[in-house]
Amino acid sequence: MKKLILIIAIVFSGMLMQAQIELKGIKLGEIYTGVIDETVGGYDMIFTSLGGISGAIGILKLNDGTVCQIAFQANDDSNSPERISESEAKMLIKGVENKFNVKLKNRGENGIYDKFYYVEKNGIVYCVTLDINNYMAPSTACVIVIQDSHLMDIKDSEQQELANQDF
Repeated sequence: MKKLILIIAIVFSGMLMQAQIELKGIKLGEIYTGVIDETVGGYDMIFTSLGGISGAIGILKLNDGTVCQIAFQANDDSNSPERISESEAKMLIKGVENKFNVKLKNRGENGIYDKFYYVEKNGIVYCVTLDINNYMAPSTACVIVIQDSHLMDIKDSEQQELANQDF
């Protein structure tokens, strides 16, 4: 009986943890029914700000509308990707760490990005990528991605099934 109660407590706490993962009112694992400004490449976009930086939040959903990934990228007034200062990027990294109570680890260069910060906690992946070009001012392209690993596996299966139907 004690084992059953322990298992129920673990499952329930895991569900609570997932329910608490939200960014600007968008929650992982829930169906988002709010306003969408635009849809680009499979992502529903919302133009807003994060940490005082204007940008776009991209929402990736399963076929049933469940949010499996939330991403943020700084944008300019015409909603095109925009570079920010390295200090603003560091502020966003600290903001992610504080909001979600995680410590992002700098994985260094990964072949694509100059800096790659990553941690997985309770099946949720938190990732911040920085592409730094010191010949540009401001110098840093920054993308924040928060995703549920289990839901992303389902999304991958949905996309594979769609691709298989095209043969």
